[in-house]
Amino acid sequence: MVRYDKFNKQDNLLARRQLERAIELEPLYAKAIAKKAWTYLQDHWNEYEEDSAKSLRLAKETAESAIAADPGEPDAHQALGSVRLFLRQHDLAIDSYRKAVELNPNGADLMVGLGFALTYSGFPDEGLQAMGEAISRNPYYPGWYLWDFAWGYFVIHRYEDAIKALEKRNPKTSFTHLMLAVNYAEVGRQKRSAESMKVFRDAVPDYSIETAARTEPFKNDEDLQHYLEALRKVGIPEKPPEK
Repeated sequence: MVRYDKFNKQDNLLARRQLERAIELEPLYAKAIAKKAWTYLQDHWNEYEEDSAKSLRLAKETAESAIAADPGEPDAHQALGSVRLFLRQHDLAIDSYRKAVELNPNGADLMVGLGFALTYSGFPDEGLQAMGEAISRNPYYPGWYLWDFAWGYFVIHRYEDAIKALEKRNPKTSFTHLMLAVNYAEVGRQKRSAESMKVFRDAVPDYSIETAARTEPFKNDEDLQHYLEALRKVGIPEKPPEK
């Protein structure tokens, strides 16, 4: 999970290999199977592999395998919820996340995940509330919580709050720098936006409006268009560069 949380292609693959080793040692280890599903989801969301649809299909199959191994494993239901979110099955996604939280009411990570799904499904205020409850249960939370908080703040146009969350995120992933660039631009801090944008483009040169429109699982088109327009403001091109 340390490798997975670095959120880059190489470490994501290394994380999957470690999880596969765990599953070899314990074939019904549902938590490990569920985390493996998340590595396929990261492939799909960031288009690490050429066949992004295949990555999503593998994520679904793996999440279902986790539930089959142990229907009482909260992480298995969380993984299926995430798959359903990226399949644009928003109501089913929320149901799966709520099932995960029901199985483990103190599972802070699960609550942040529920908040993430609610944000994409058009309920960002409710999503932020779920994330706040997560922090009350885990005050020593990992850095990725801050990215999810910032995402919720961005969706409801609370850009300064998003910046405060993102600036606390250390180490900063490439998409943390993108979101910093976007939110800095929205509040007129153009120099800081350009600095963050350079870091992001050096790390992810192929990201485009076309990519974002294809991969971001918003239920409401107005939320998607808000994000795409923000990307245009910081210079994200309409299409990936030709290779």
